[in-house]
Amino acid sequence: MTKIPVNISVTSKSLSSEEEPVTVEAVGERYVRDNGTFLKYEHRDDDGNLIKSLITIKKGSLKNHESGAVEATMQFVTGETTPFLYKSMYGTVPLAIRTHLYASEMTPTSISAKVRYDLISGDELVAERLLTIRAEDIR
Repeated sequence: MTKIPVNISVTSKSLSSEEEPVTVEAVGERYVRDNGTFLKYEHRDDDGNLIKSLITIKKGSLKNHESGAVEATMQFVTGETTPFLYKSMYGTVPLAIRTHLYASEMTPTSISAKVRYDLISGDELVAERLLTIRAEDIR
C-alpha cells in the first residue's frame, strides 16, 4: 500500500439556512486498499481540539469517520437513510443521514466527491446539507 501526500479540502454547506459554509483544509494522505480509496488527515476544531478524519470512497458509497474531540461515522449511499451516533464531551446523540445524491470522480492525481443529504434527529429534519470533498496529490 503506497501512501501519497495530498492537499485535502472538505466543505460543508447548509442548503436550508443562511449559515456560512465551513471549510477544512489540510495536508493528508491518500491510499487504495480493499477496493476503496482512503483519505486520512487531521485538523483542529474552533476550540483547538484535534480531530482525526478518515474518508473512505467506494463505488456507490462514501464513509466519513471522525475521532478525537468528537466521534462519528457517517455513511452516505444514494437513496438510503443510515443511522449514526454523534459523540462529544456533551454526550451522545443518535442521528440519521438521508442521502439524496452521492457522486465521485477520480483521476490518477485527484479525487472529488459531492454528497447532498438531510440530517435527521428522530423524525425531525435538522438540516439539508451539501458536502464537497477534494484531494489533489502534492507534487
